[in-house]
Amino acid sequence: LQQAAADGAVGIQAKHADPWGKEFGQINTVFVAETGGLRFVHLGDNGPLATDVARRMGRVDVLMLPVDDAEHILKLREVEEIVRQVKPRVVAPMHYALAGLSPNHKDMGDITNWLSGRPNVRRLQSHRAEFRAAELPRDVSVWVFPPSPELRRWTPDYQKALALSRGSAAQRQEAL
Repeated sequence: LQQAAADGAVGIQAKHADPWGKEFGQINTVFVAETGGLRFVHLGDNGPLATDVARRMGRVDVLMLPVDDAEHILKLREVEEIVRQVKPRVVAPMHYALAGLSPNHKDMGDITNWLSGRPNVRRLQSHRAEFRAAELPRDVSVWVFPPSPELRRWTPDYQKALALSRGSAAQRQEAL
């Protein structure tokens, strides 16, 4: 996606998934980047996809969307509806628990059940992939990337700071 900024990228304002993000008005940005004739869409923490947002996204070749078995951001039926709605050629799941890396994120699950029985699943060996329009699958395919080697387990200090931040956000929300 490094070339995407030069080719064309846009952010579309959308709604953050409930009940998260109230401290910033539940605004989410859906990023659409076009490069090499391909359109990549990163949904961020978006809730169910509004029709106008899907329309503004246009054609989607590669869709990165939050999915996990605990339904932290989207219900699994909402995930399926989004995939049906935008008809991407590749779905890249994101925002799910990774064994040993997200131990204290109790709200989030992995993607084992979501993947089971799903056709056209490709488990990549590298966190990097090249996409070429002519080589994309014709039917919706799920590409599961391994975590980047740059990803590290949360330190105890970070976990404490995150807990304090969440507590402060909850207090601010109660005051409203």
